[in-house]
Amino acid sequence: MELKGFLNIPFGSDKETVIKEIEENRKGRHYENEDTEDRMYFSRFFIANRKVDNSCFYFIDNKFCRVRITFDYNNNIYPALELYNMIKEEISNKYYVSDNDYVKYTPPAYEDDDFDTMHENSVRKGLIEYACYWNFPSEYDEDNYIILRMMSDLSIQISYEHGHLNGKYIKSKQMEW
Repeated sequence: MELKGFLNIPFGSDKETVIKEIEENRKGRHYENEDTEDRMYFSRFFIANRKVDNSCFYFIDNKFCRVRITFDYNNNIYPALELYNMIKEEISNKYYVSDNDYVKYTPPAYEDDDFDTMHENSVRKGLIEYACYWNFPSEYDEDNYIILRMMSDLSIQISYEHGHLNGKYIKSKQMEW
C-alpha cells in the first residue's frame, strides 16, 4: 500500500496545485498574508465531512512535502477522544490497522488514575499523549507517514508526510538554526 499525497495533491506538487485543490476545488480559505517561502496556510475546507480549523502545507524547493491539519473544536476530553478514535478507525479502514498506536503516560500521570477526575487535566498538562501513526514504504529510504495526535489543548492533529522530501525540509531548517 502506498501513500502518494493528501486529498488530490500528490507529494512533490507545486504551490499552485495546492491552491487549486484547497481554495478552488474545496472552497477553503487561504491566509496568504501568513504564508512564507516554505509554508502555506488554509482553513475552512472539509475532510471526511469534517471542517478543518487550520492547516499548514510545507514545501521544499516548491515541492509539497507535508501537511498538518487540525480539528480544534473539543472543549473536554470525551468529545476529543471520540473524535480521535473515529479518525483513527477511518484511517485504519482506508489503509490498515496500525501497530503503532500509543497512549504515553508521564508521571505523575498513570494508566490506572481515575479517568473522570484526572485524565483531562493530565492531557492538558502534556502528561498523557495519544498518538498513532501509519508508515508506508516508498521508493526512497524514508517511509511516508500519516501521524494522528491529540494535542494538549484537546485538538486533533493529522500530518501526512513524504519521508524523503520532508527529510530534506527538516535538514534545510536545521541549517537555518
